[in-house]
Amino acid sequence: MGRSSAAPTTRRVAPTRPFNTAAGTYGVITGGCSNLVGGGSVNFNDDCNDTNFGVDFASVTGGDGNQANALDGSVTGGEENTATGTESAVSGGALNVASGGLTAILGGVAEKLSTFEDSQAGSTVFTP
Repeated sequence: MGRSSAAPTTRRVAPTRPFNTAAGTYGVITGGCSNLVGGGSVNFNDDCNDTNFGVDFASVTGGDGNQANALDGSVTGGEENTATGTESAVSGGALNVASGGLTAILGGVAEKLSTFEDSQAGSTVFTP
């Protein structure tokens, strides 16, 4: 019996508050931060908006060729959609780009949204 020459494994310390909680037996969270599946109330973690996390908490769910490349960015389905603005989202469609902070595109083809807090459904833009 000899000693292993493999390097010791490092363990990450869990945050004091969880980033996501799936409390239901079959509940699933596919990314993001401070999300909750099941009963109770959301316990928002301040780290979710800390820009030191870079592209952490970004998520892509389904589709093909999609990219979420910003803090809290999200793409849900569709084809070749991109979310590059902080807390931006694209849901469905194809070739859409949400590059402004807090922007959201719902469907459409080749739509681009870069103005802070604007939303768009297909070719119709909504401003706050």
